[in-house]
Amino acid sequence: MARLLRFFFSFTRLLNSILFFLAVLVLLTTEKSSALYGEMLDGTSITLHWTAPGDDGNVGTASVYEIRCSTKDVGADTASWWAGAITCPGVSAPQKAGTAESFTITGLEPDSIYYFAIRTADEADNWSGVSNIFSTAYYSCADINSDANINLLDIVFLMNYLYRGGPKPYDIANSDVNGDGQINILDNSYLINYLYKDGPEPMCNKQN
Repeated sequence: MARLLRFFFSFTRLLNSILFFLAVLVLLTTEKSSALYGEMLDGTSITLHWTAPGDDGNVGTASVYEIRCSTKDVGADTASWWAGAITCPGVSAPQKAGTAESFTITGLEPDSIYYFAIRTADEADNWSGVSNIFSTAYYSCADINSDANINLLDIVFLMNYLYRGGPKPYDIANSDVNGDGQINILDNSYLINYLYKDGPEPMCNKQN
């Protein structure tokens, strides 16, 4: 029985190491996400972040950005949502493909949920599709990338933030997965244990 228990614990440690290695591998072999992402500055302003696309795929420099926002939930019809959303003026011209971009929007209504999206055009006025939708809606503990899911992408997002200068989690308290009042590699280990080893549920310290 004792040998069986030792084997079990050795196996689970090995599994944890493999999963952690896979998360590191995903992080190191992929570019920083080009998805639209937001960082709330206070109750009435937000800074959106994204990575500049190119004029031709990931090459060159595009010509113009358009950012729109709305308090209406997107639902299943992104095109209709975009048509009814408000254009946010003052966005600077795109920089070279791969450049980190940002834009601050002020004058938001306090305690309101907003939805944001962006699209890009080239010099021939060919518009890209609408980006992912970023929302200021509150998400749960361990939903580090604020996409309403808890999975490997949250592990990668936190590692990107901690070690590669990636964007700050929208609700930083949601990153304190083990509830110890600190945001570090231990939170990723805790999350791996929860997701893949039937470990304890995330217990974010909302007072952080």
